[in-house]
Amino acid sequence: MHMKKTISDPINSNIQFSWSSVDNEAEAIARFFVDNTGTAYISHTDIQWGRAASSDCWSPSLHSKIADLAAEAAKNRQAHQTASGIWLAKVMQNTGLLGIAFVTLRQNAATPFVILEDLIIRRDTRSHGIGSSLISWICQECHSLGFHQIFLESAIGNERAHALFRRQGFETLSVVMSRNI
Repeated sequence: MHMKKTISDPINSNIQFSWSSVDNEAEAIARFFVDNTGTAYISHTDIQWGRAASSDCWSPSLHSKIADLAAEAAKNRQAHQTASGIWLAKVMQNTGLLGIAFVTLRQNAATPFVILEDLIIRRDTRSHGIGSSLISWICQECHSLGFHQIFLESAIGNERAHALFRRQGFETLSVVMSRNI
């Protein structure tokens, strides 16, 4: 398995992809997440896990929930836990964070799969191929670990992300619906 991959292109040179395995990055990851998402990003799992209060309102505890998730991901990576758990992929350039992706691993399923839970690219670096490169890197990494399928979900109005996912070969399999009871 590749720990890091470095690419160079004319727009973004010296970009590195890696799995986070450092606990003390959790606060910076949470800050990055909060600073680079809007309410159009909210999907059903954000509501299910308490990160959002509704489809148009983040939870006041979003920062701490993401920091906890980032710390859990680092611990899973340190332990090389691939059977079941969450990892965090990150994209760095020099010392700056350009993007992150939380990835849930499910090795013990009938067909091992991963879930791309969140993909966040820094606002001022979107549309430069970083998201596409990160998805490709994650797919290669996960395939090398024995996974054969990747799933994701995206908020219904996040059309820009949907276009990226379709360009990366993702197809719509279902529609998730919700109502209050």
